[in-house]
Amino acid sequence: PPDTRLAQIDWLREGVLTEERLAKVRAFKPLADDLSISRAQLALAWVLRRPEVSSVITGATRPAQLESNLKALDAVAKLNEDALKKLDEIFP
Repeated sequence: PPDTRLAQIDWLREGVLTEERLAKVRAFKPLADDLSISRAQLALAWVLRRPEVSSVITGATRPAQLESNLKALDAVAKLNEDALKKLDEIFP
């Protein structure tokens, strides 16, 4: 959408958004859907579960984004062994 960072920052579209990365994002969405959480919440919950990560720094430009990010704390409990295995397969 036009109001997203991706739409506004050329180097993100041109250098970061590769077909390989898009494929991983596409594989990531059904897992988030199965857990009834957003992809952002799944990503944050996954990082929060990793023992080598002591904190997560997120950004938000709107209050709704912050509220959604905070729901990742609840999503941590949804990450069962099957979900973690699938995440490791998508992002080795």
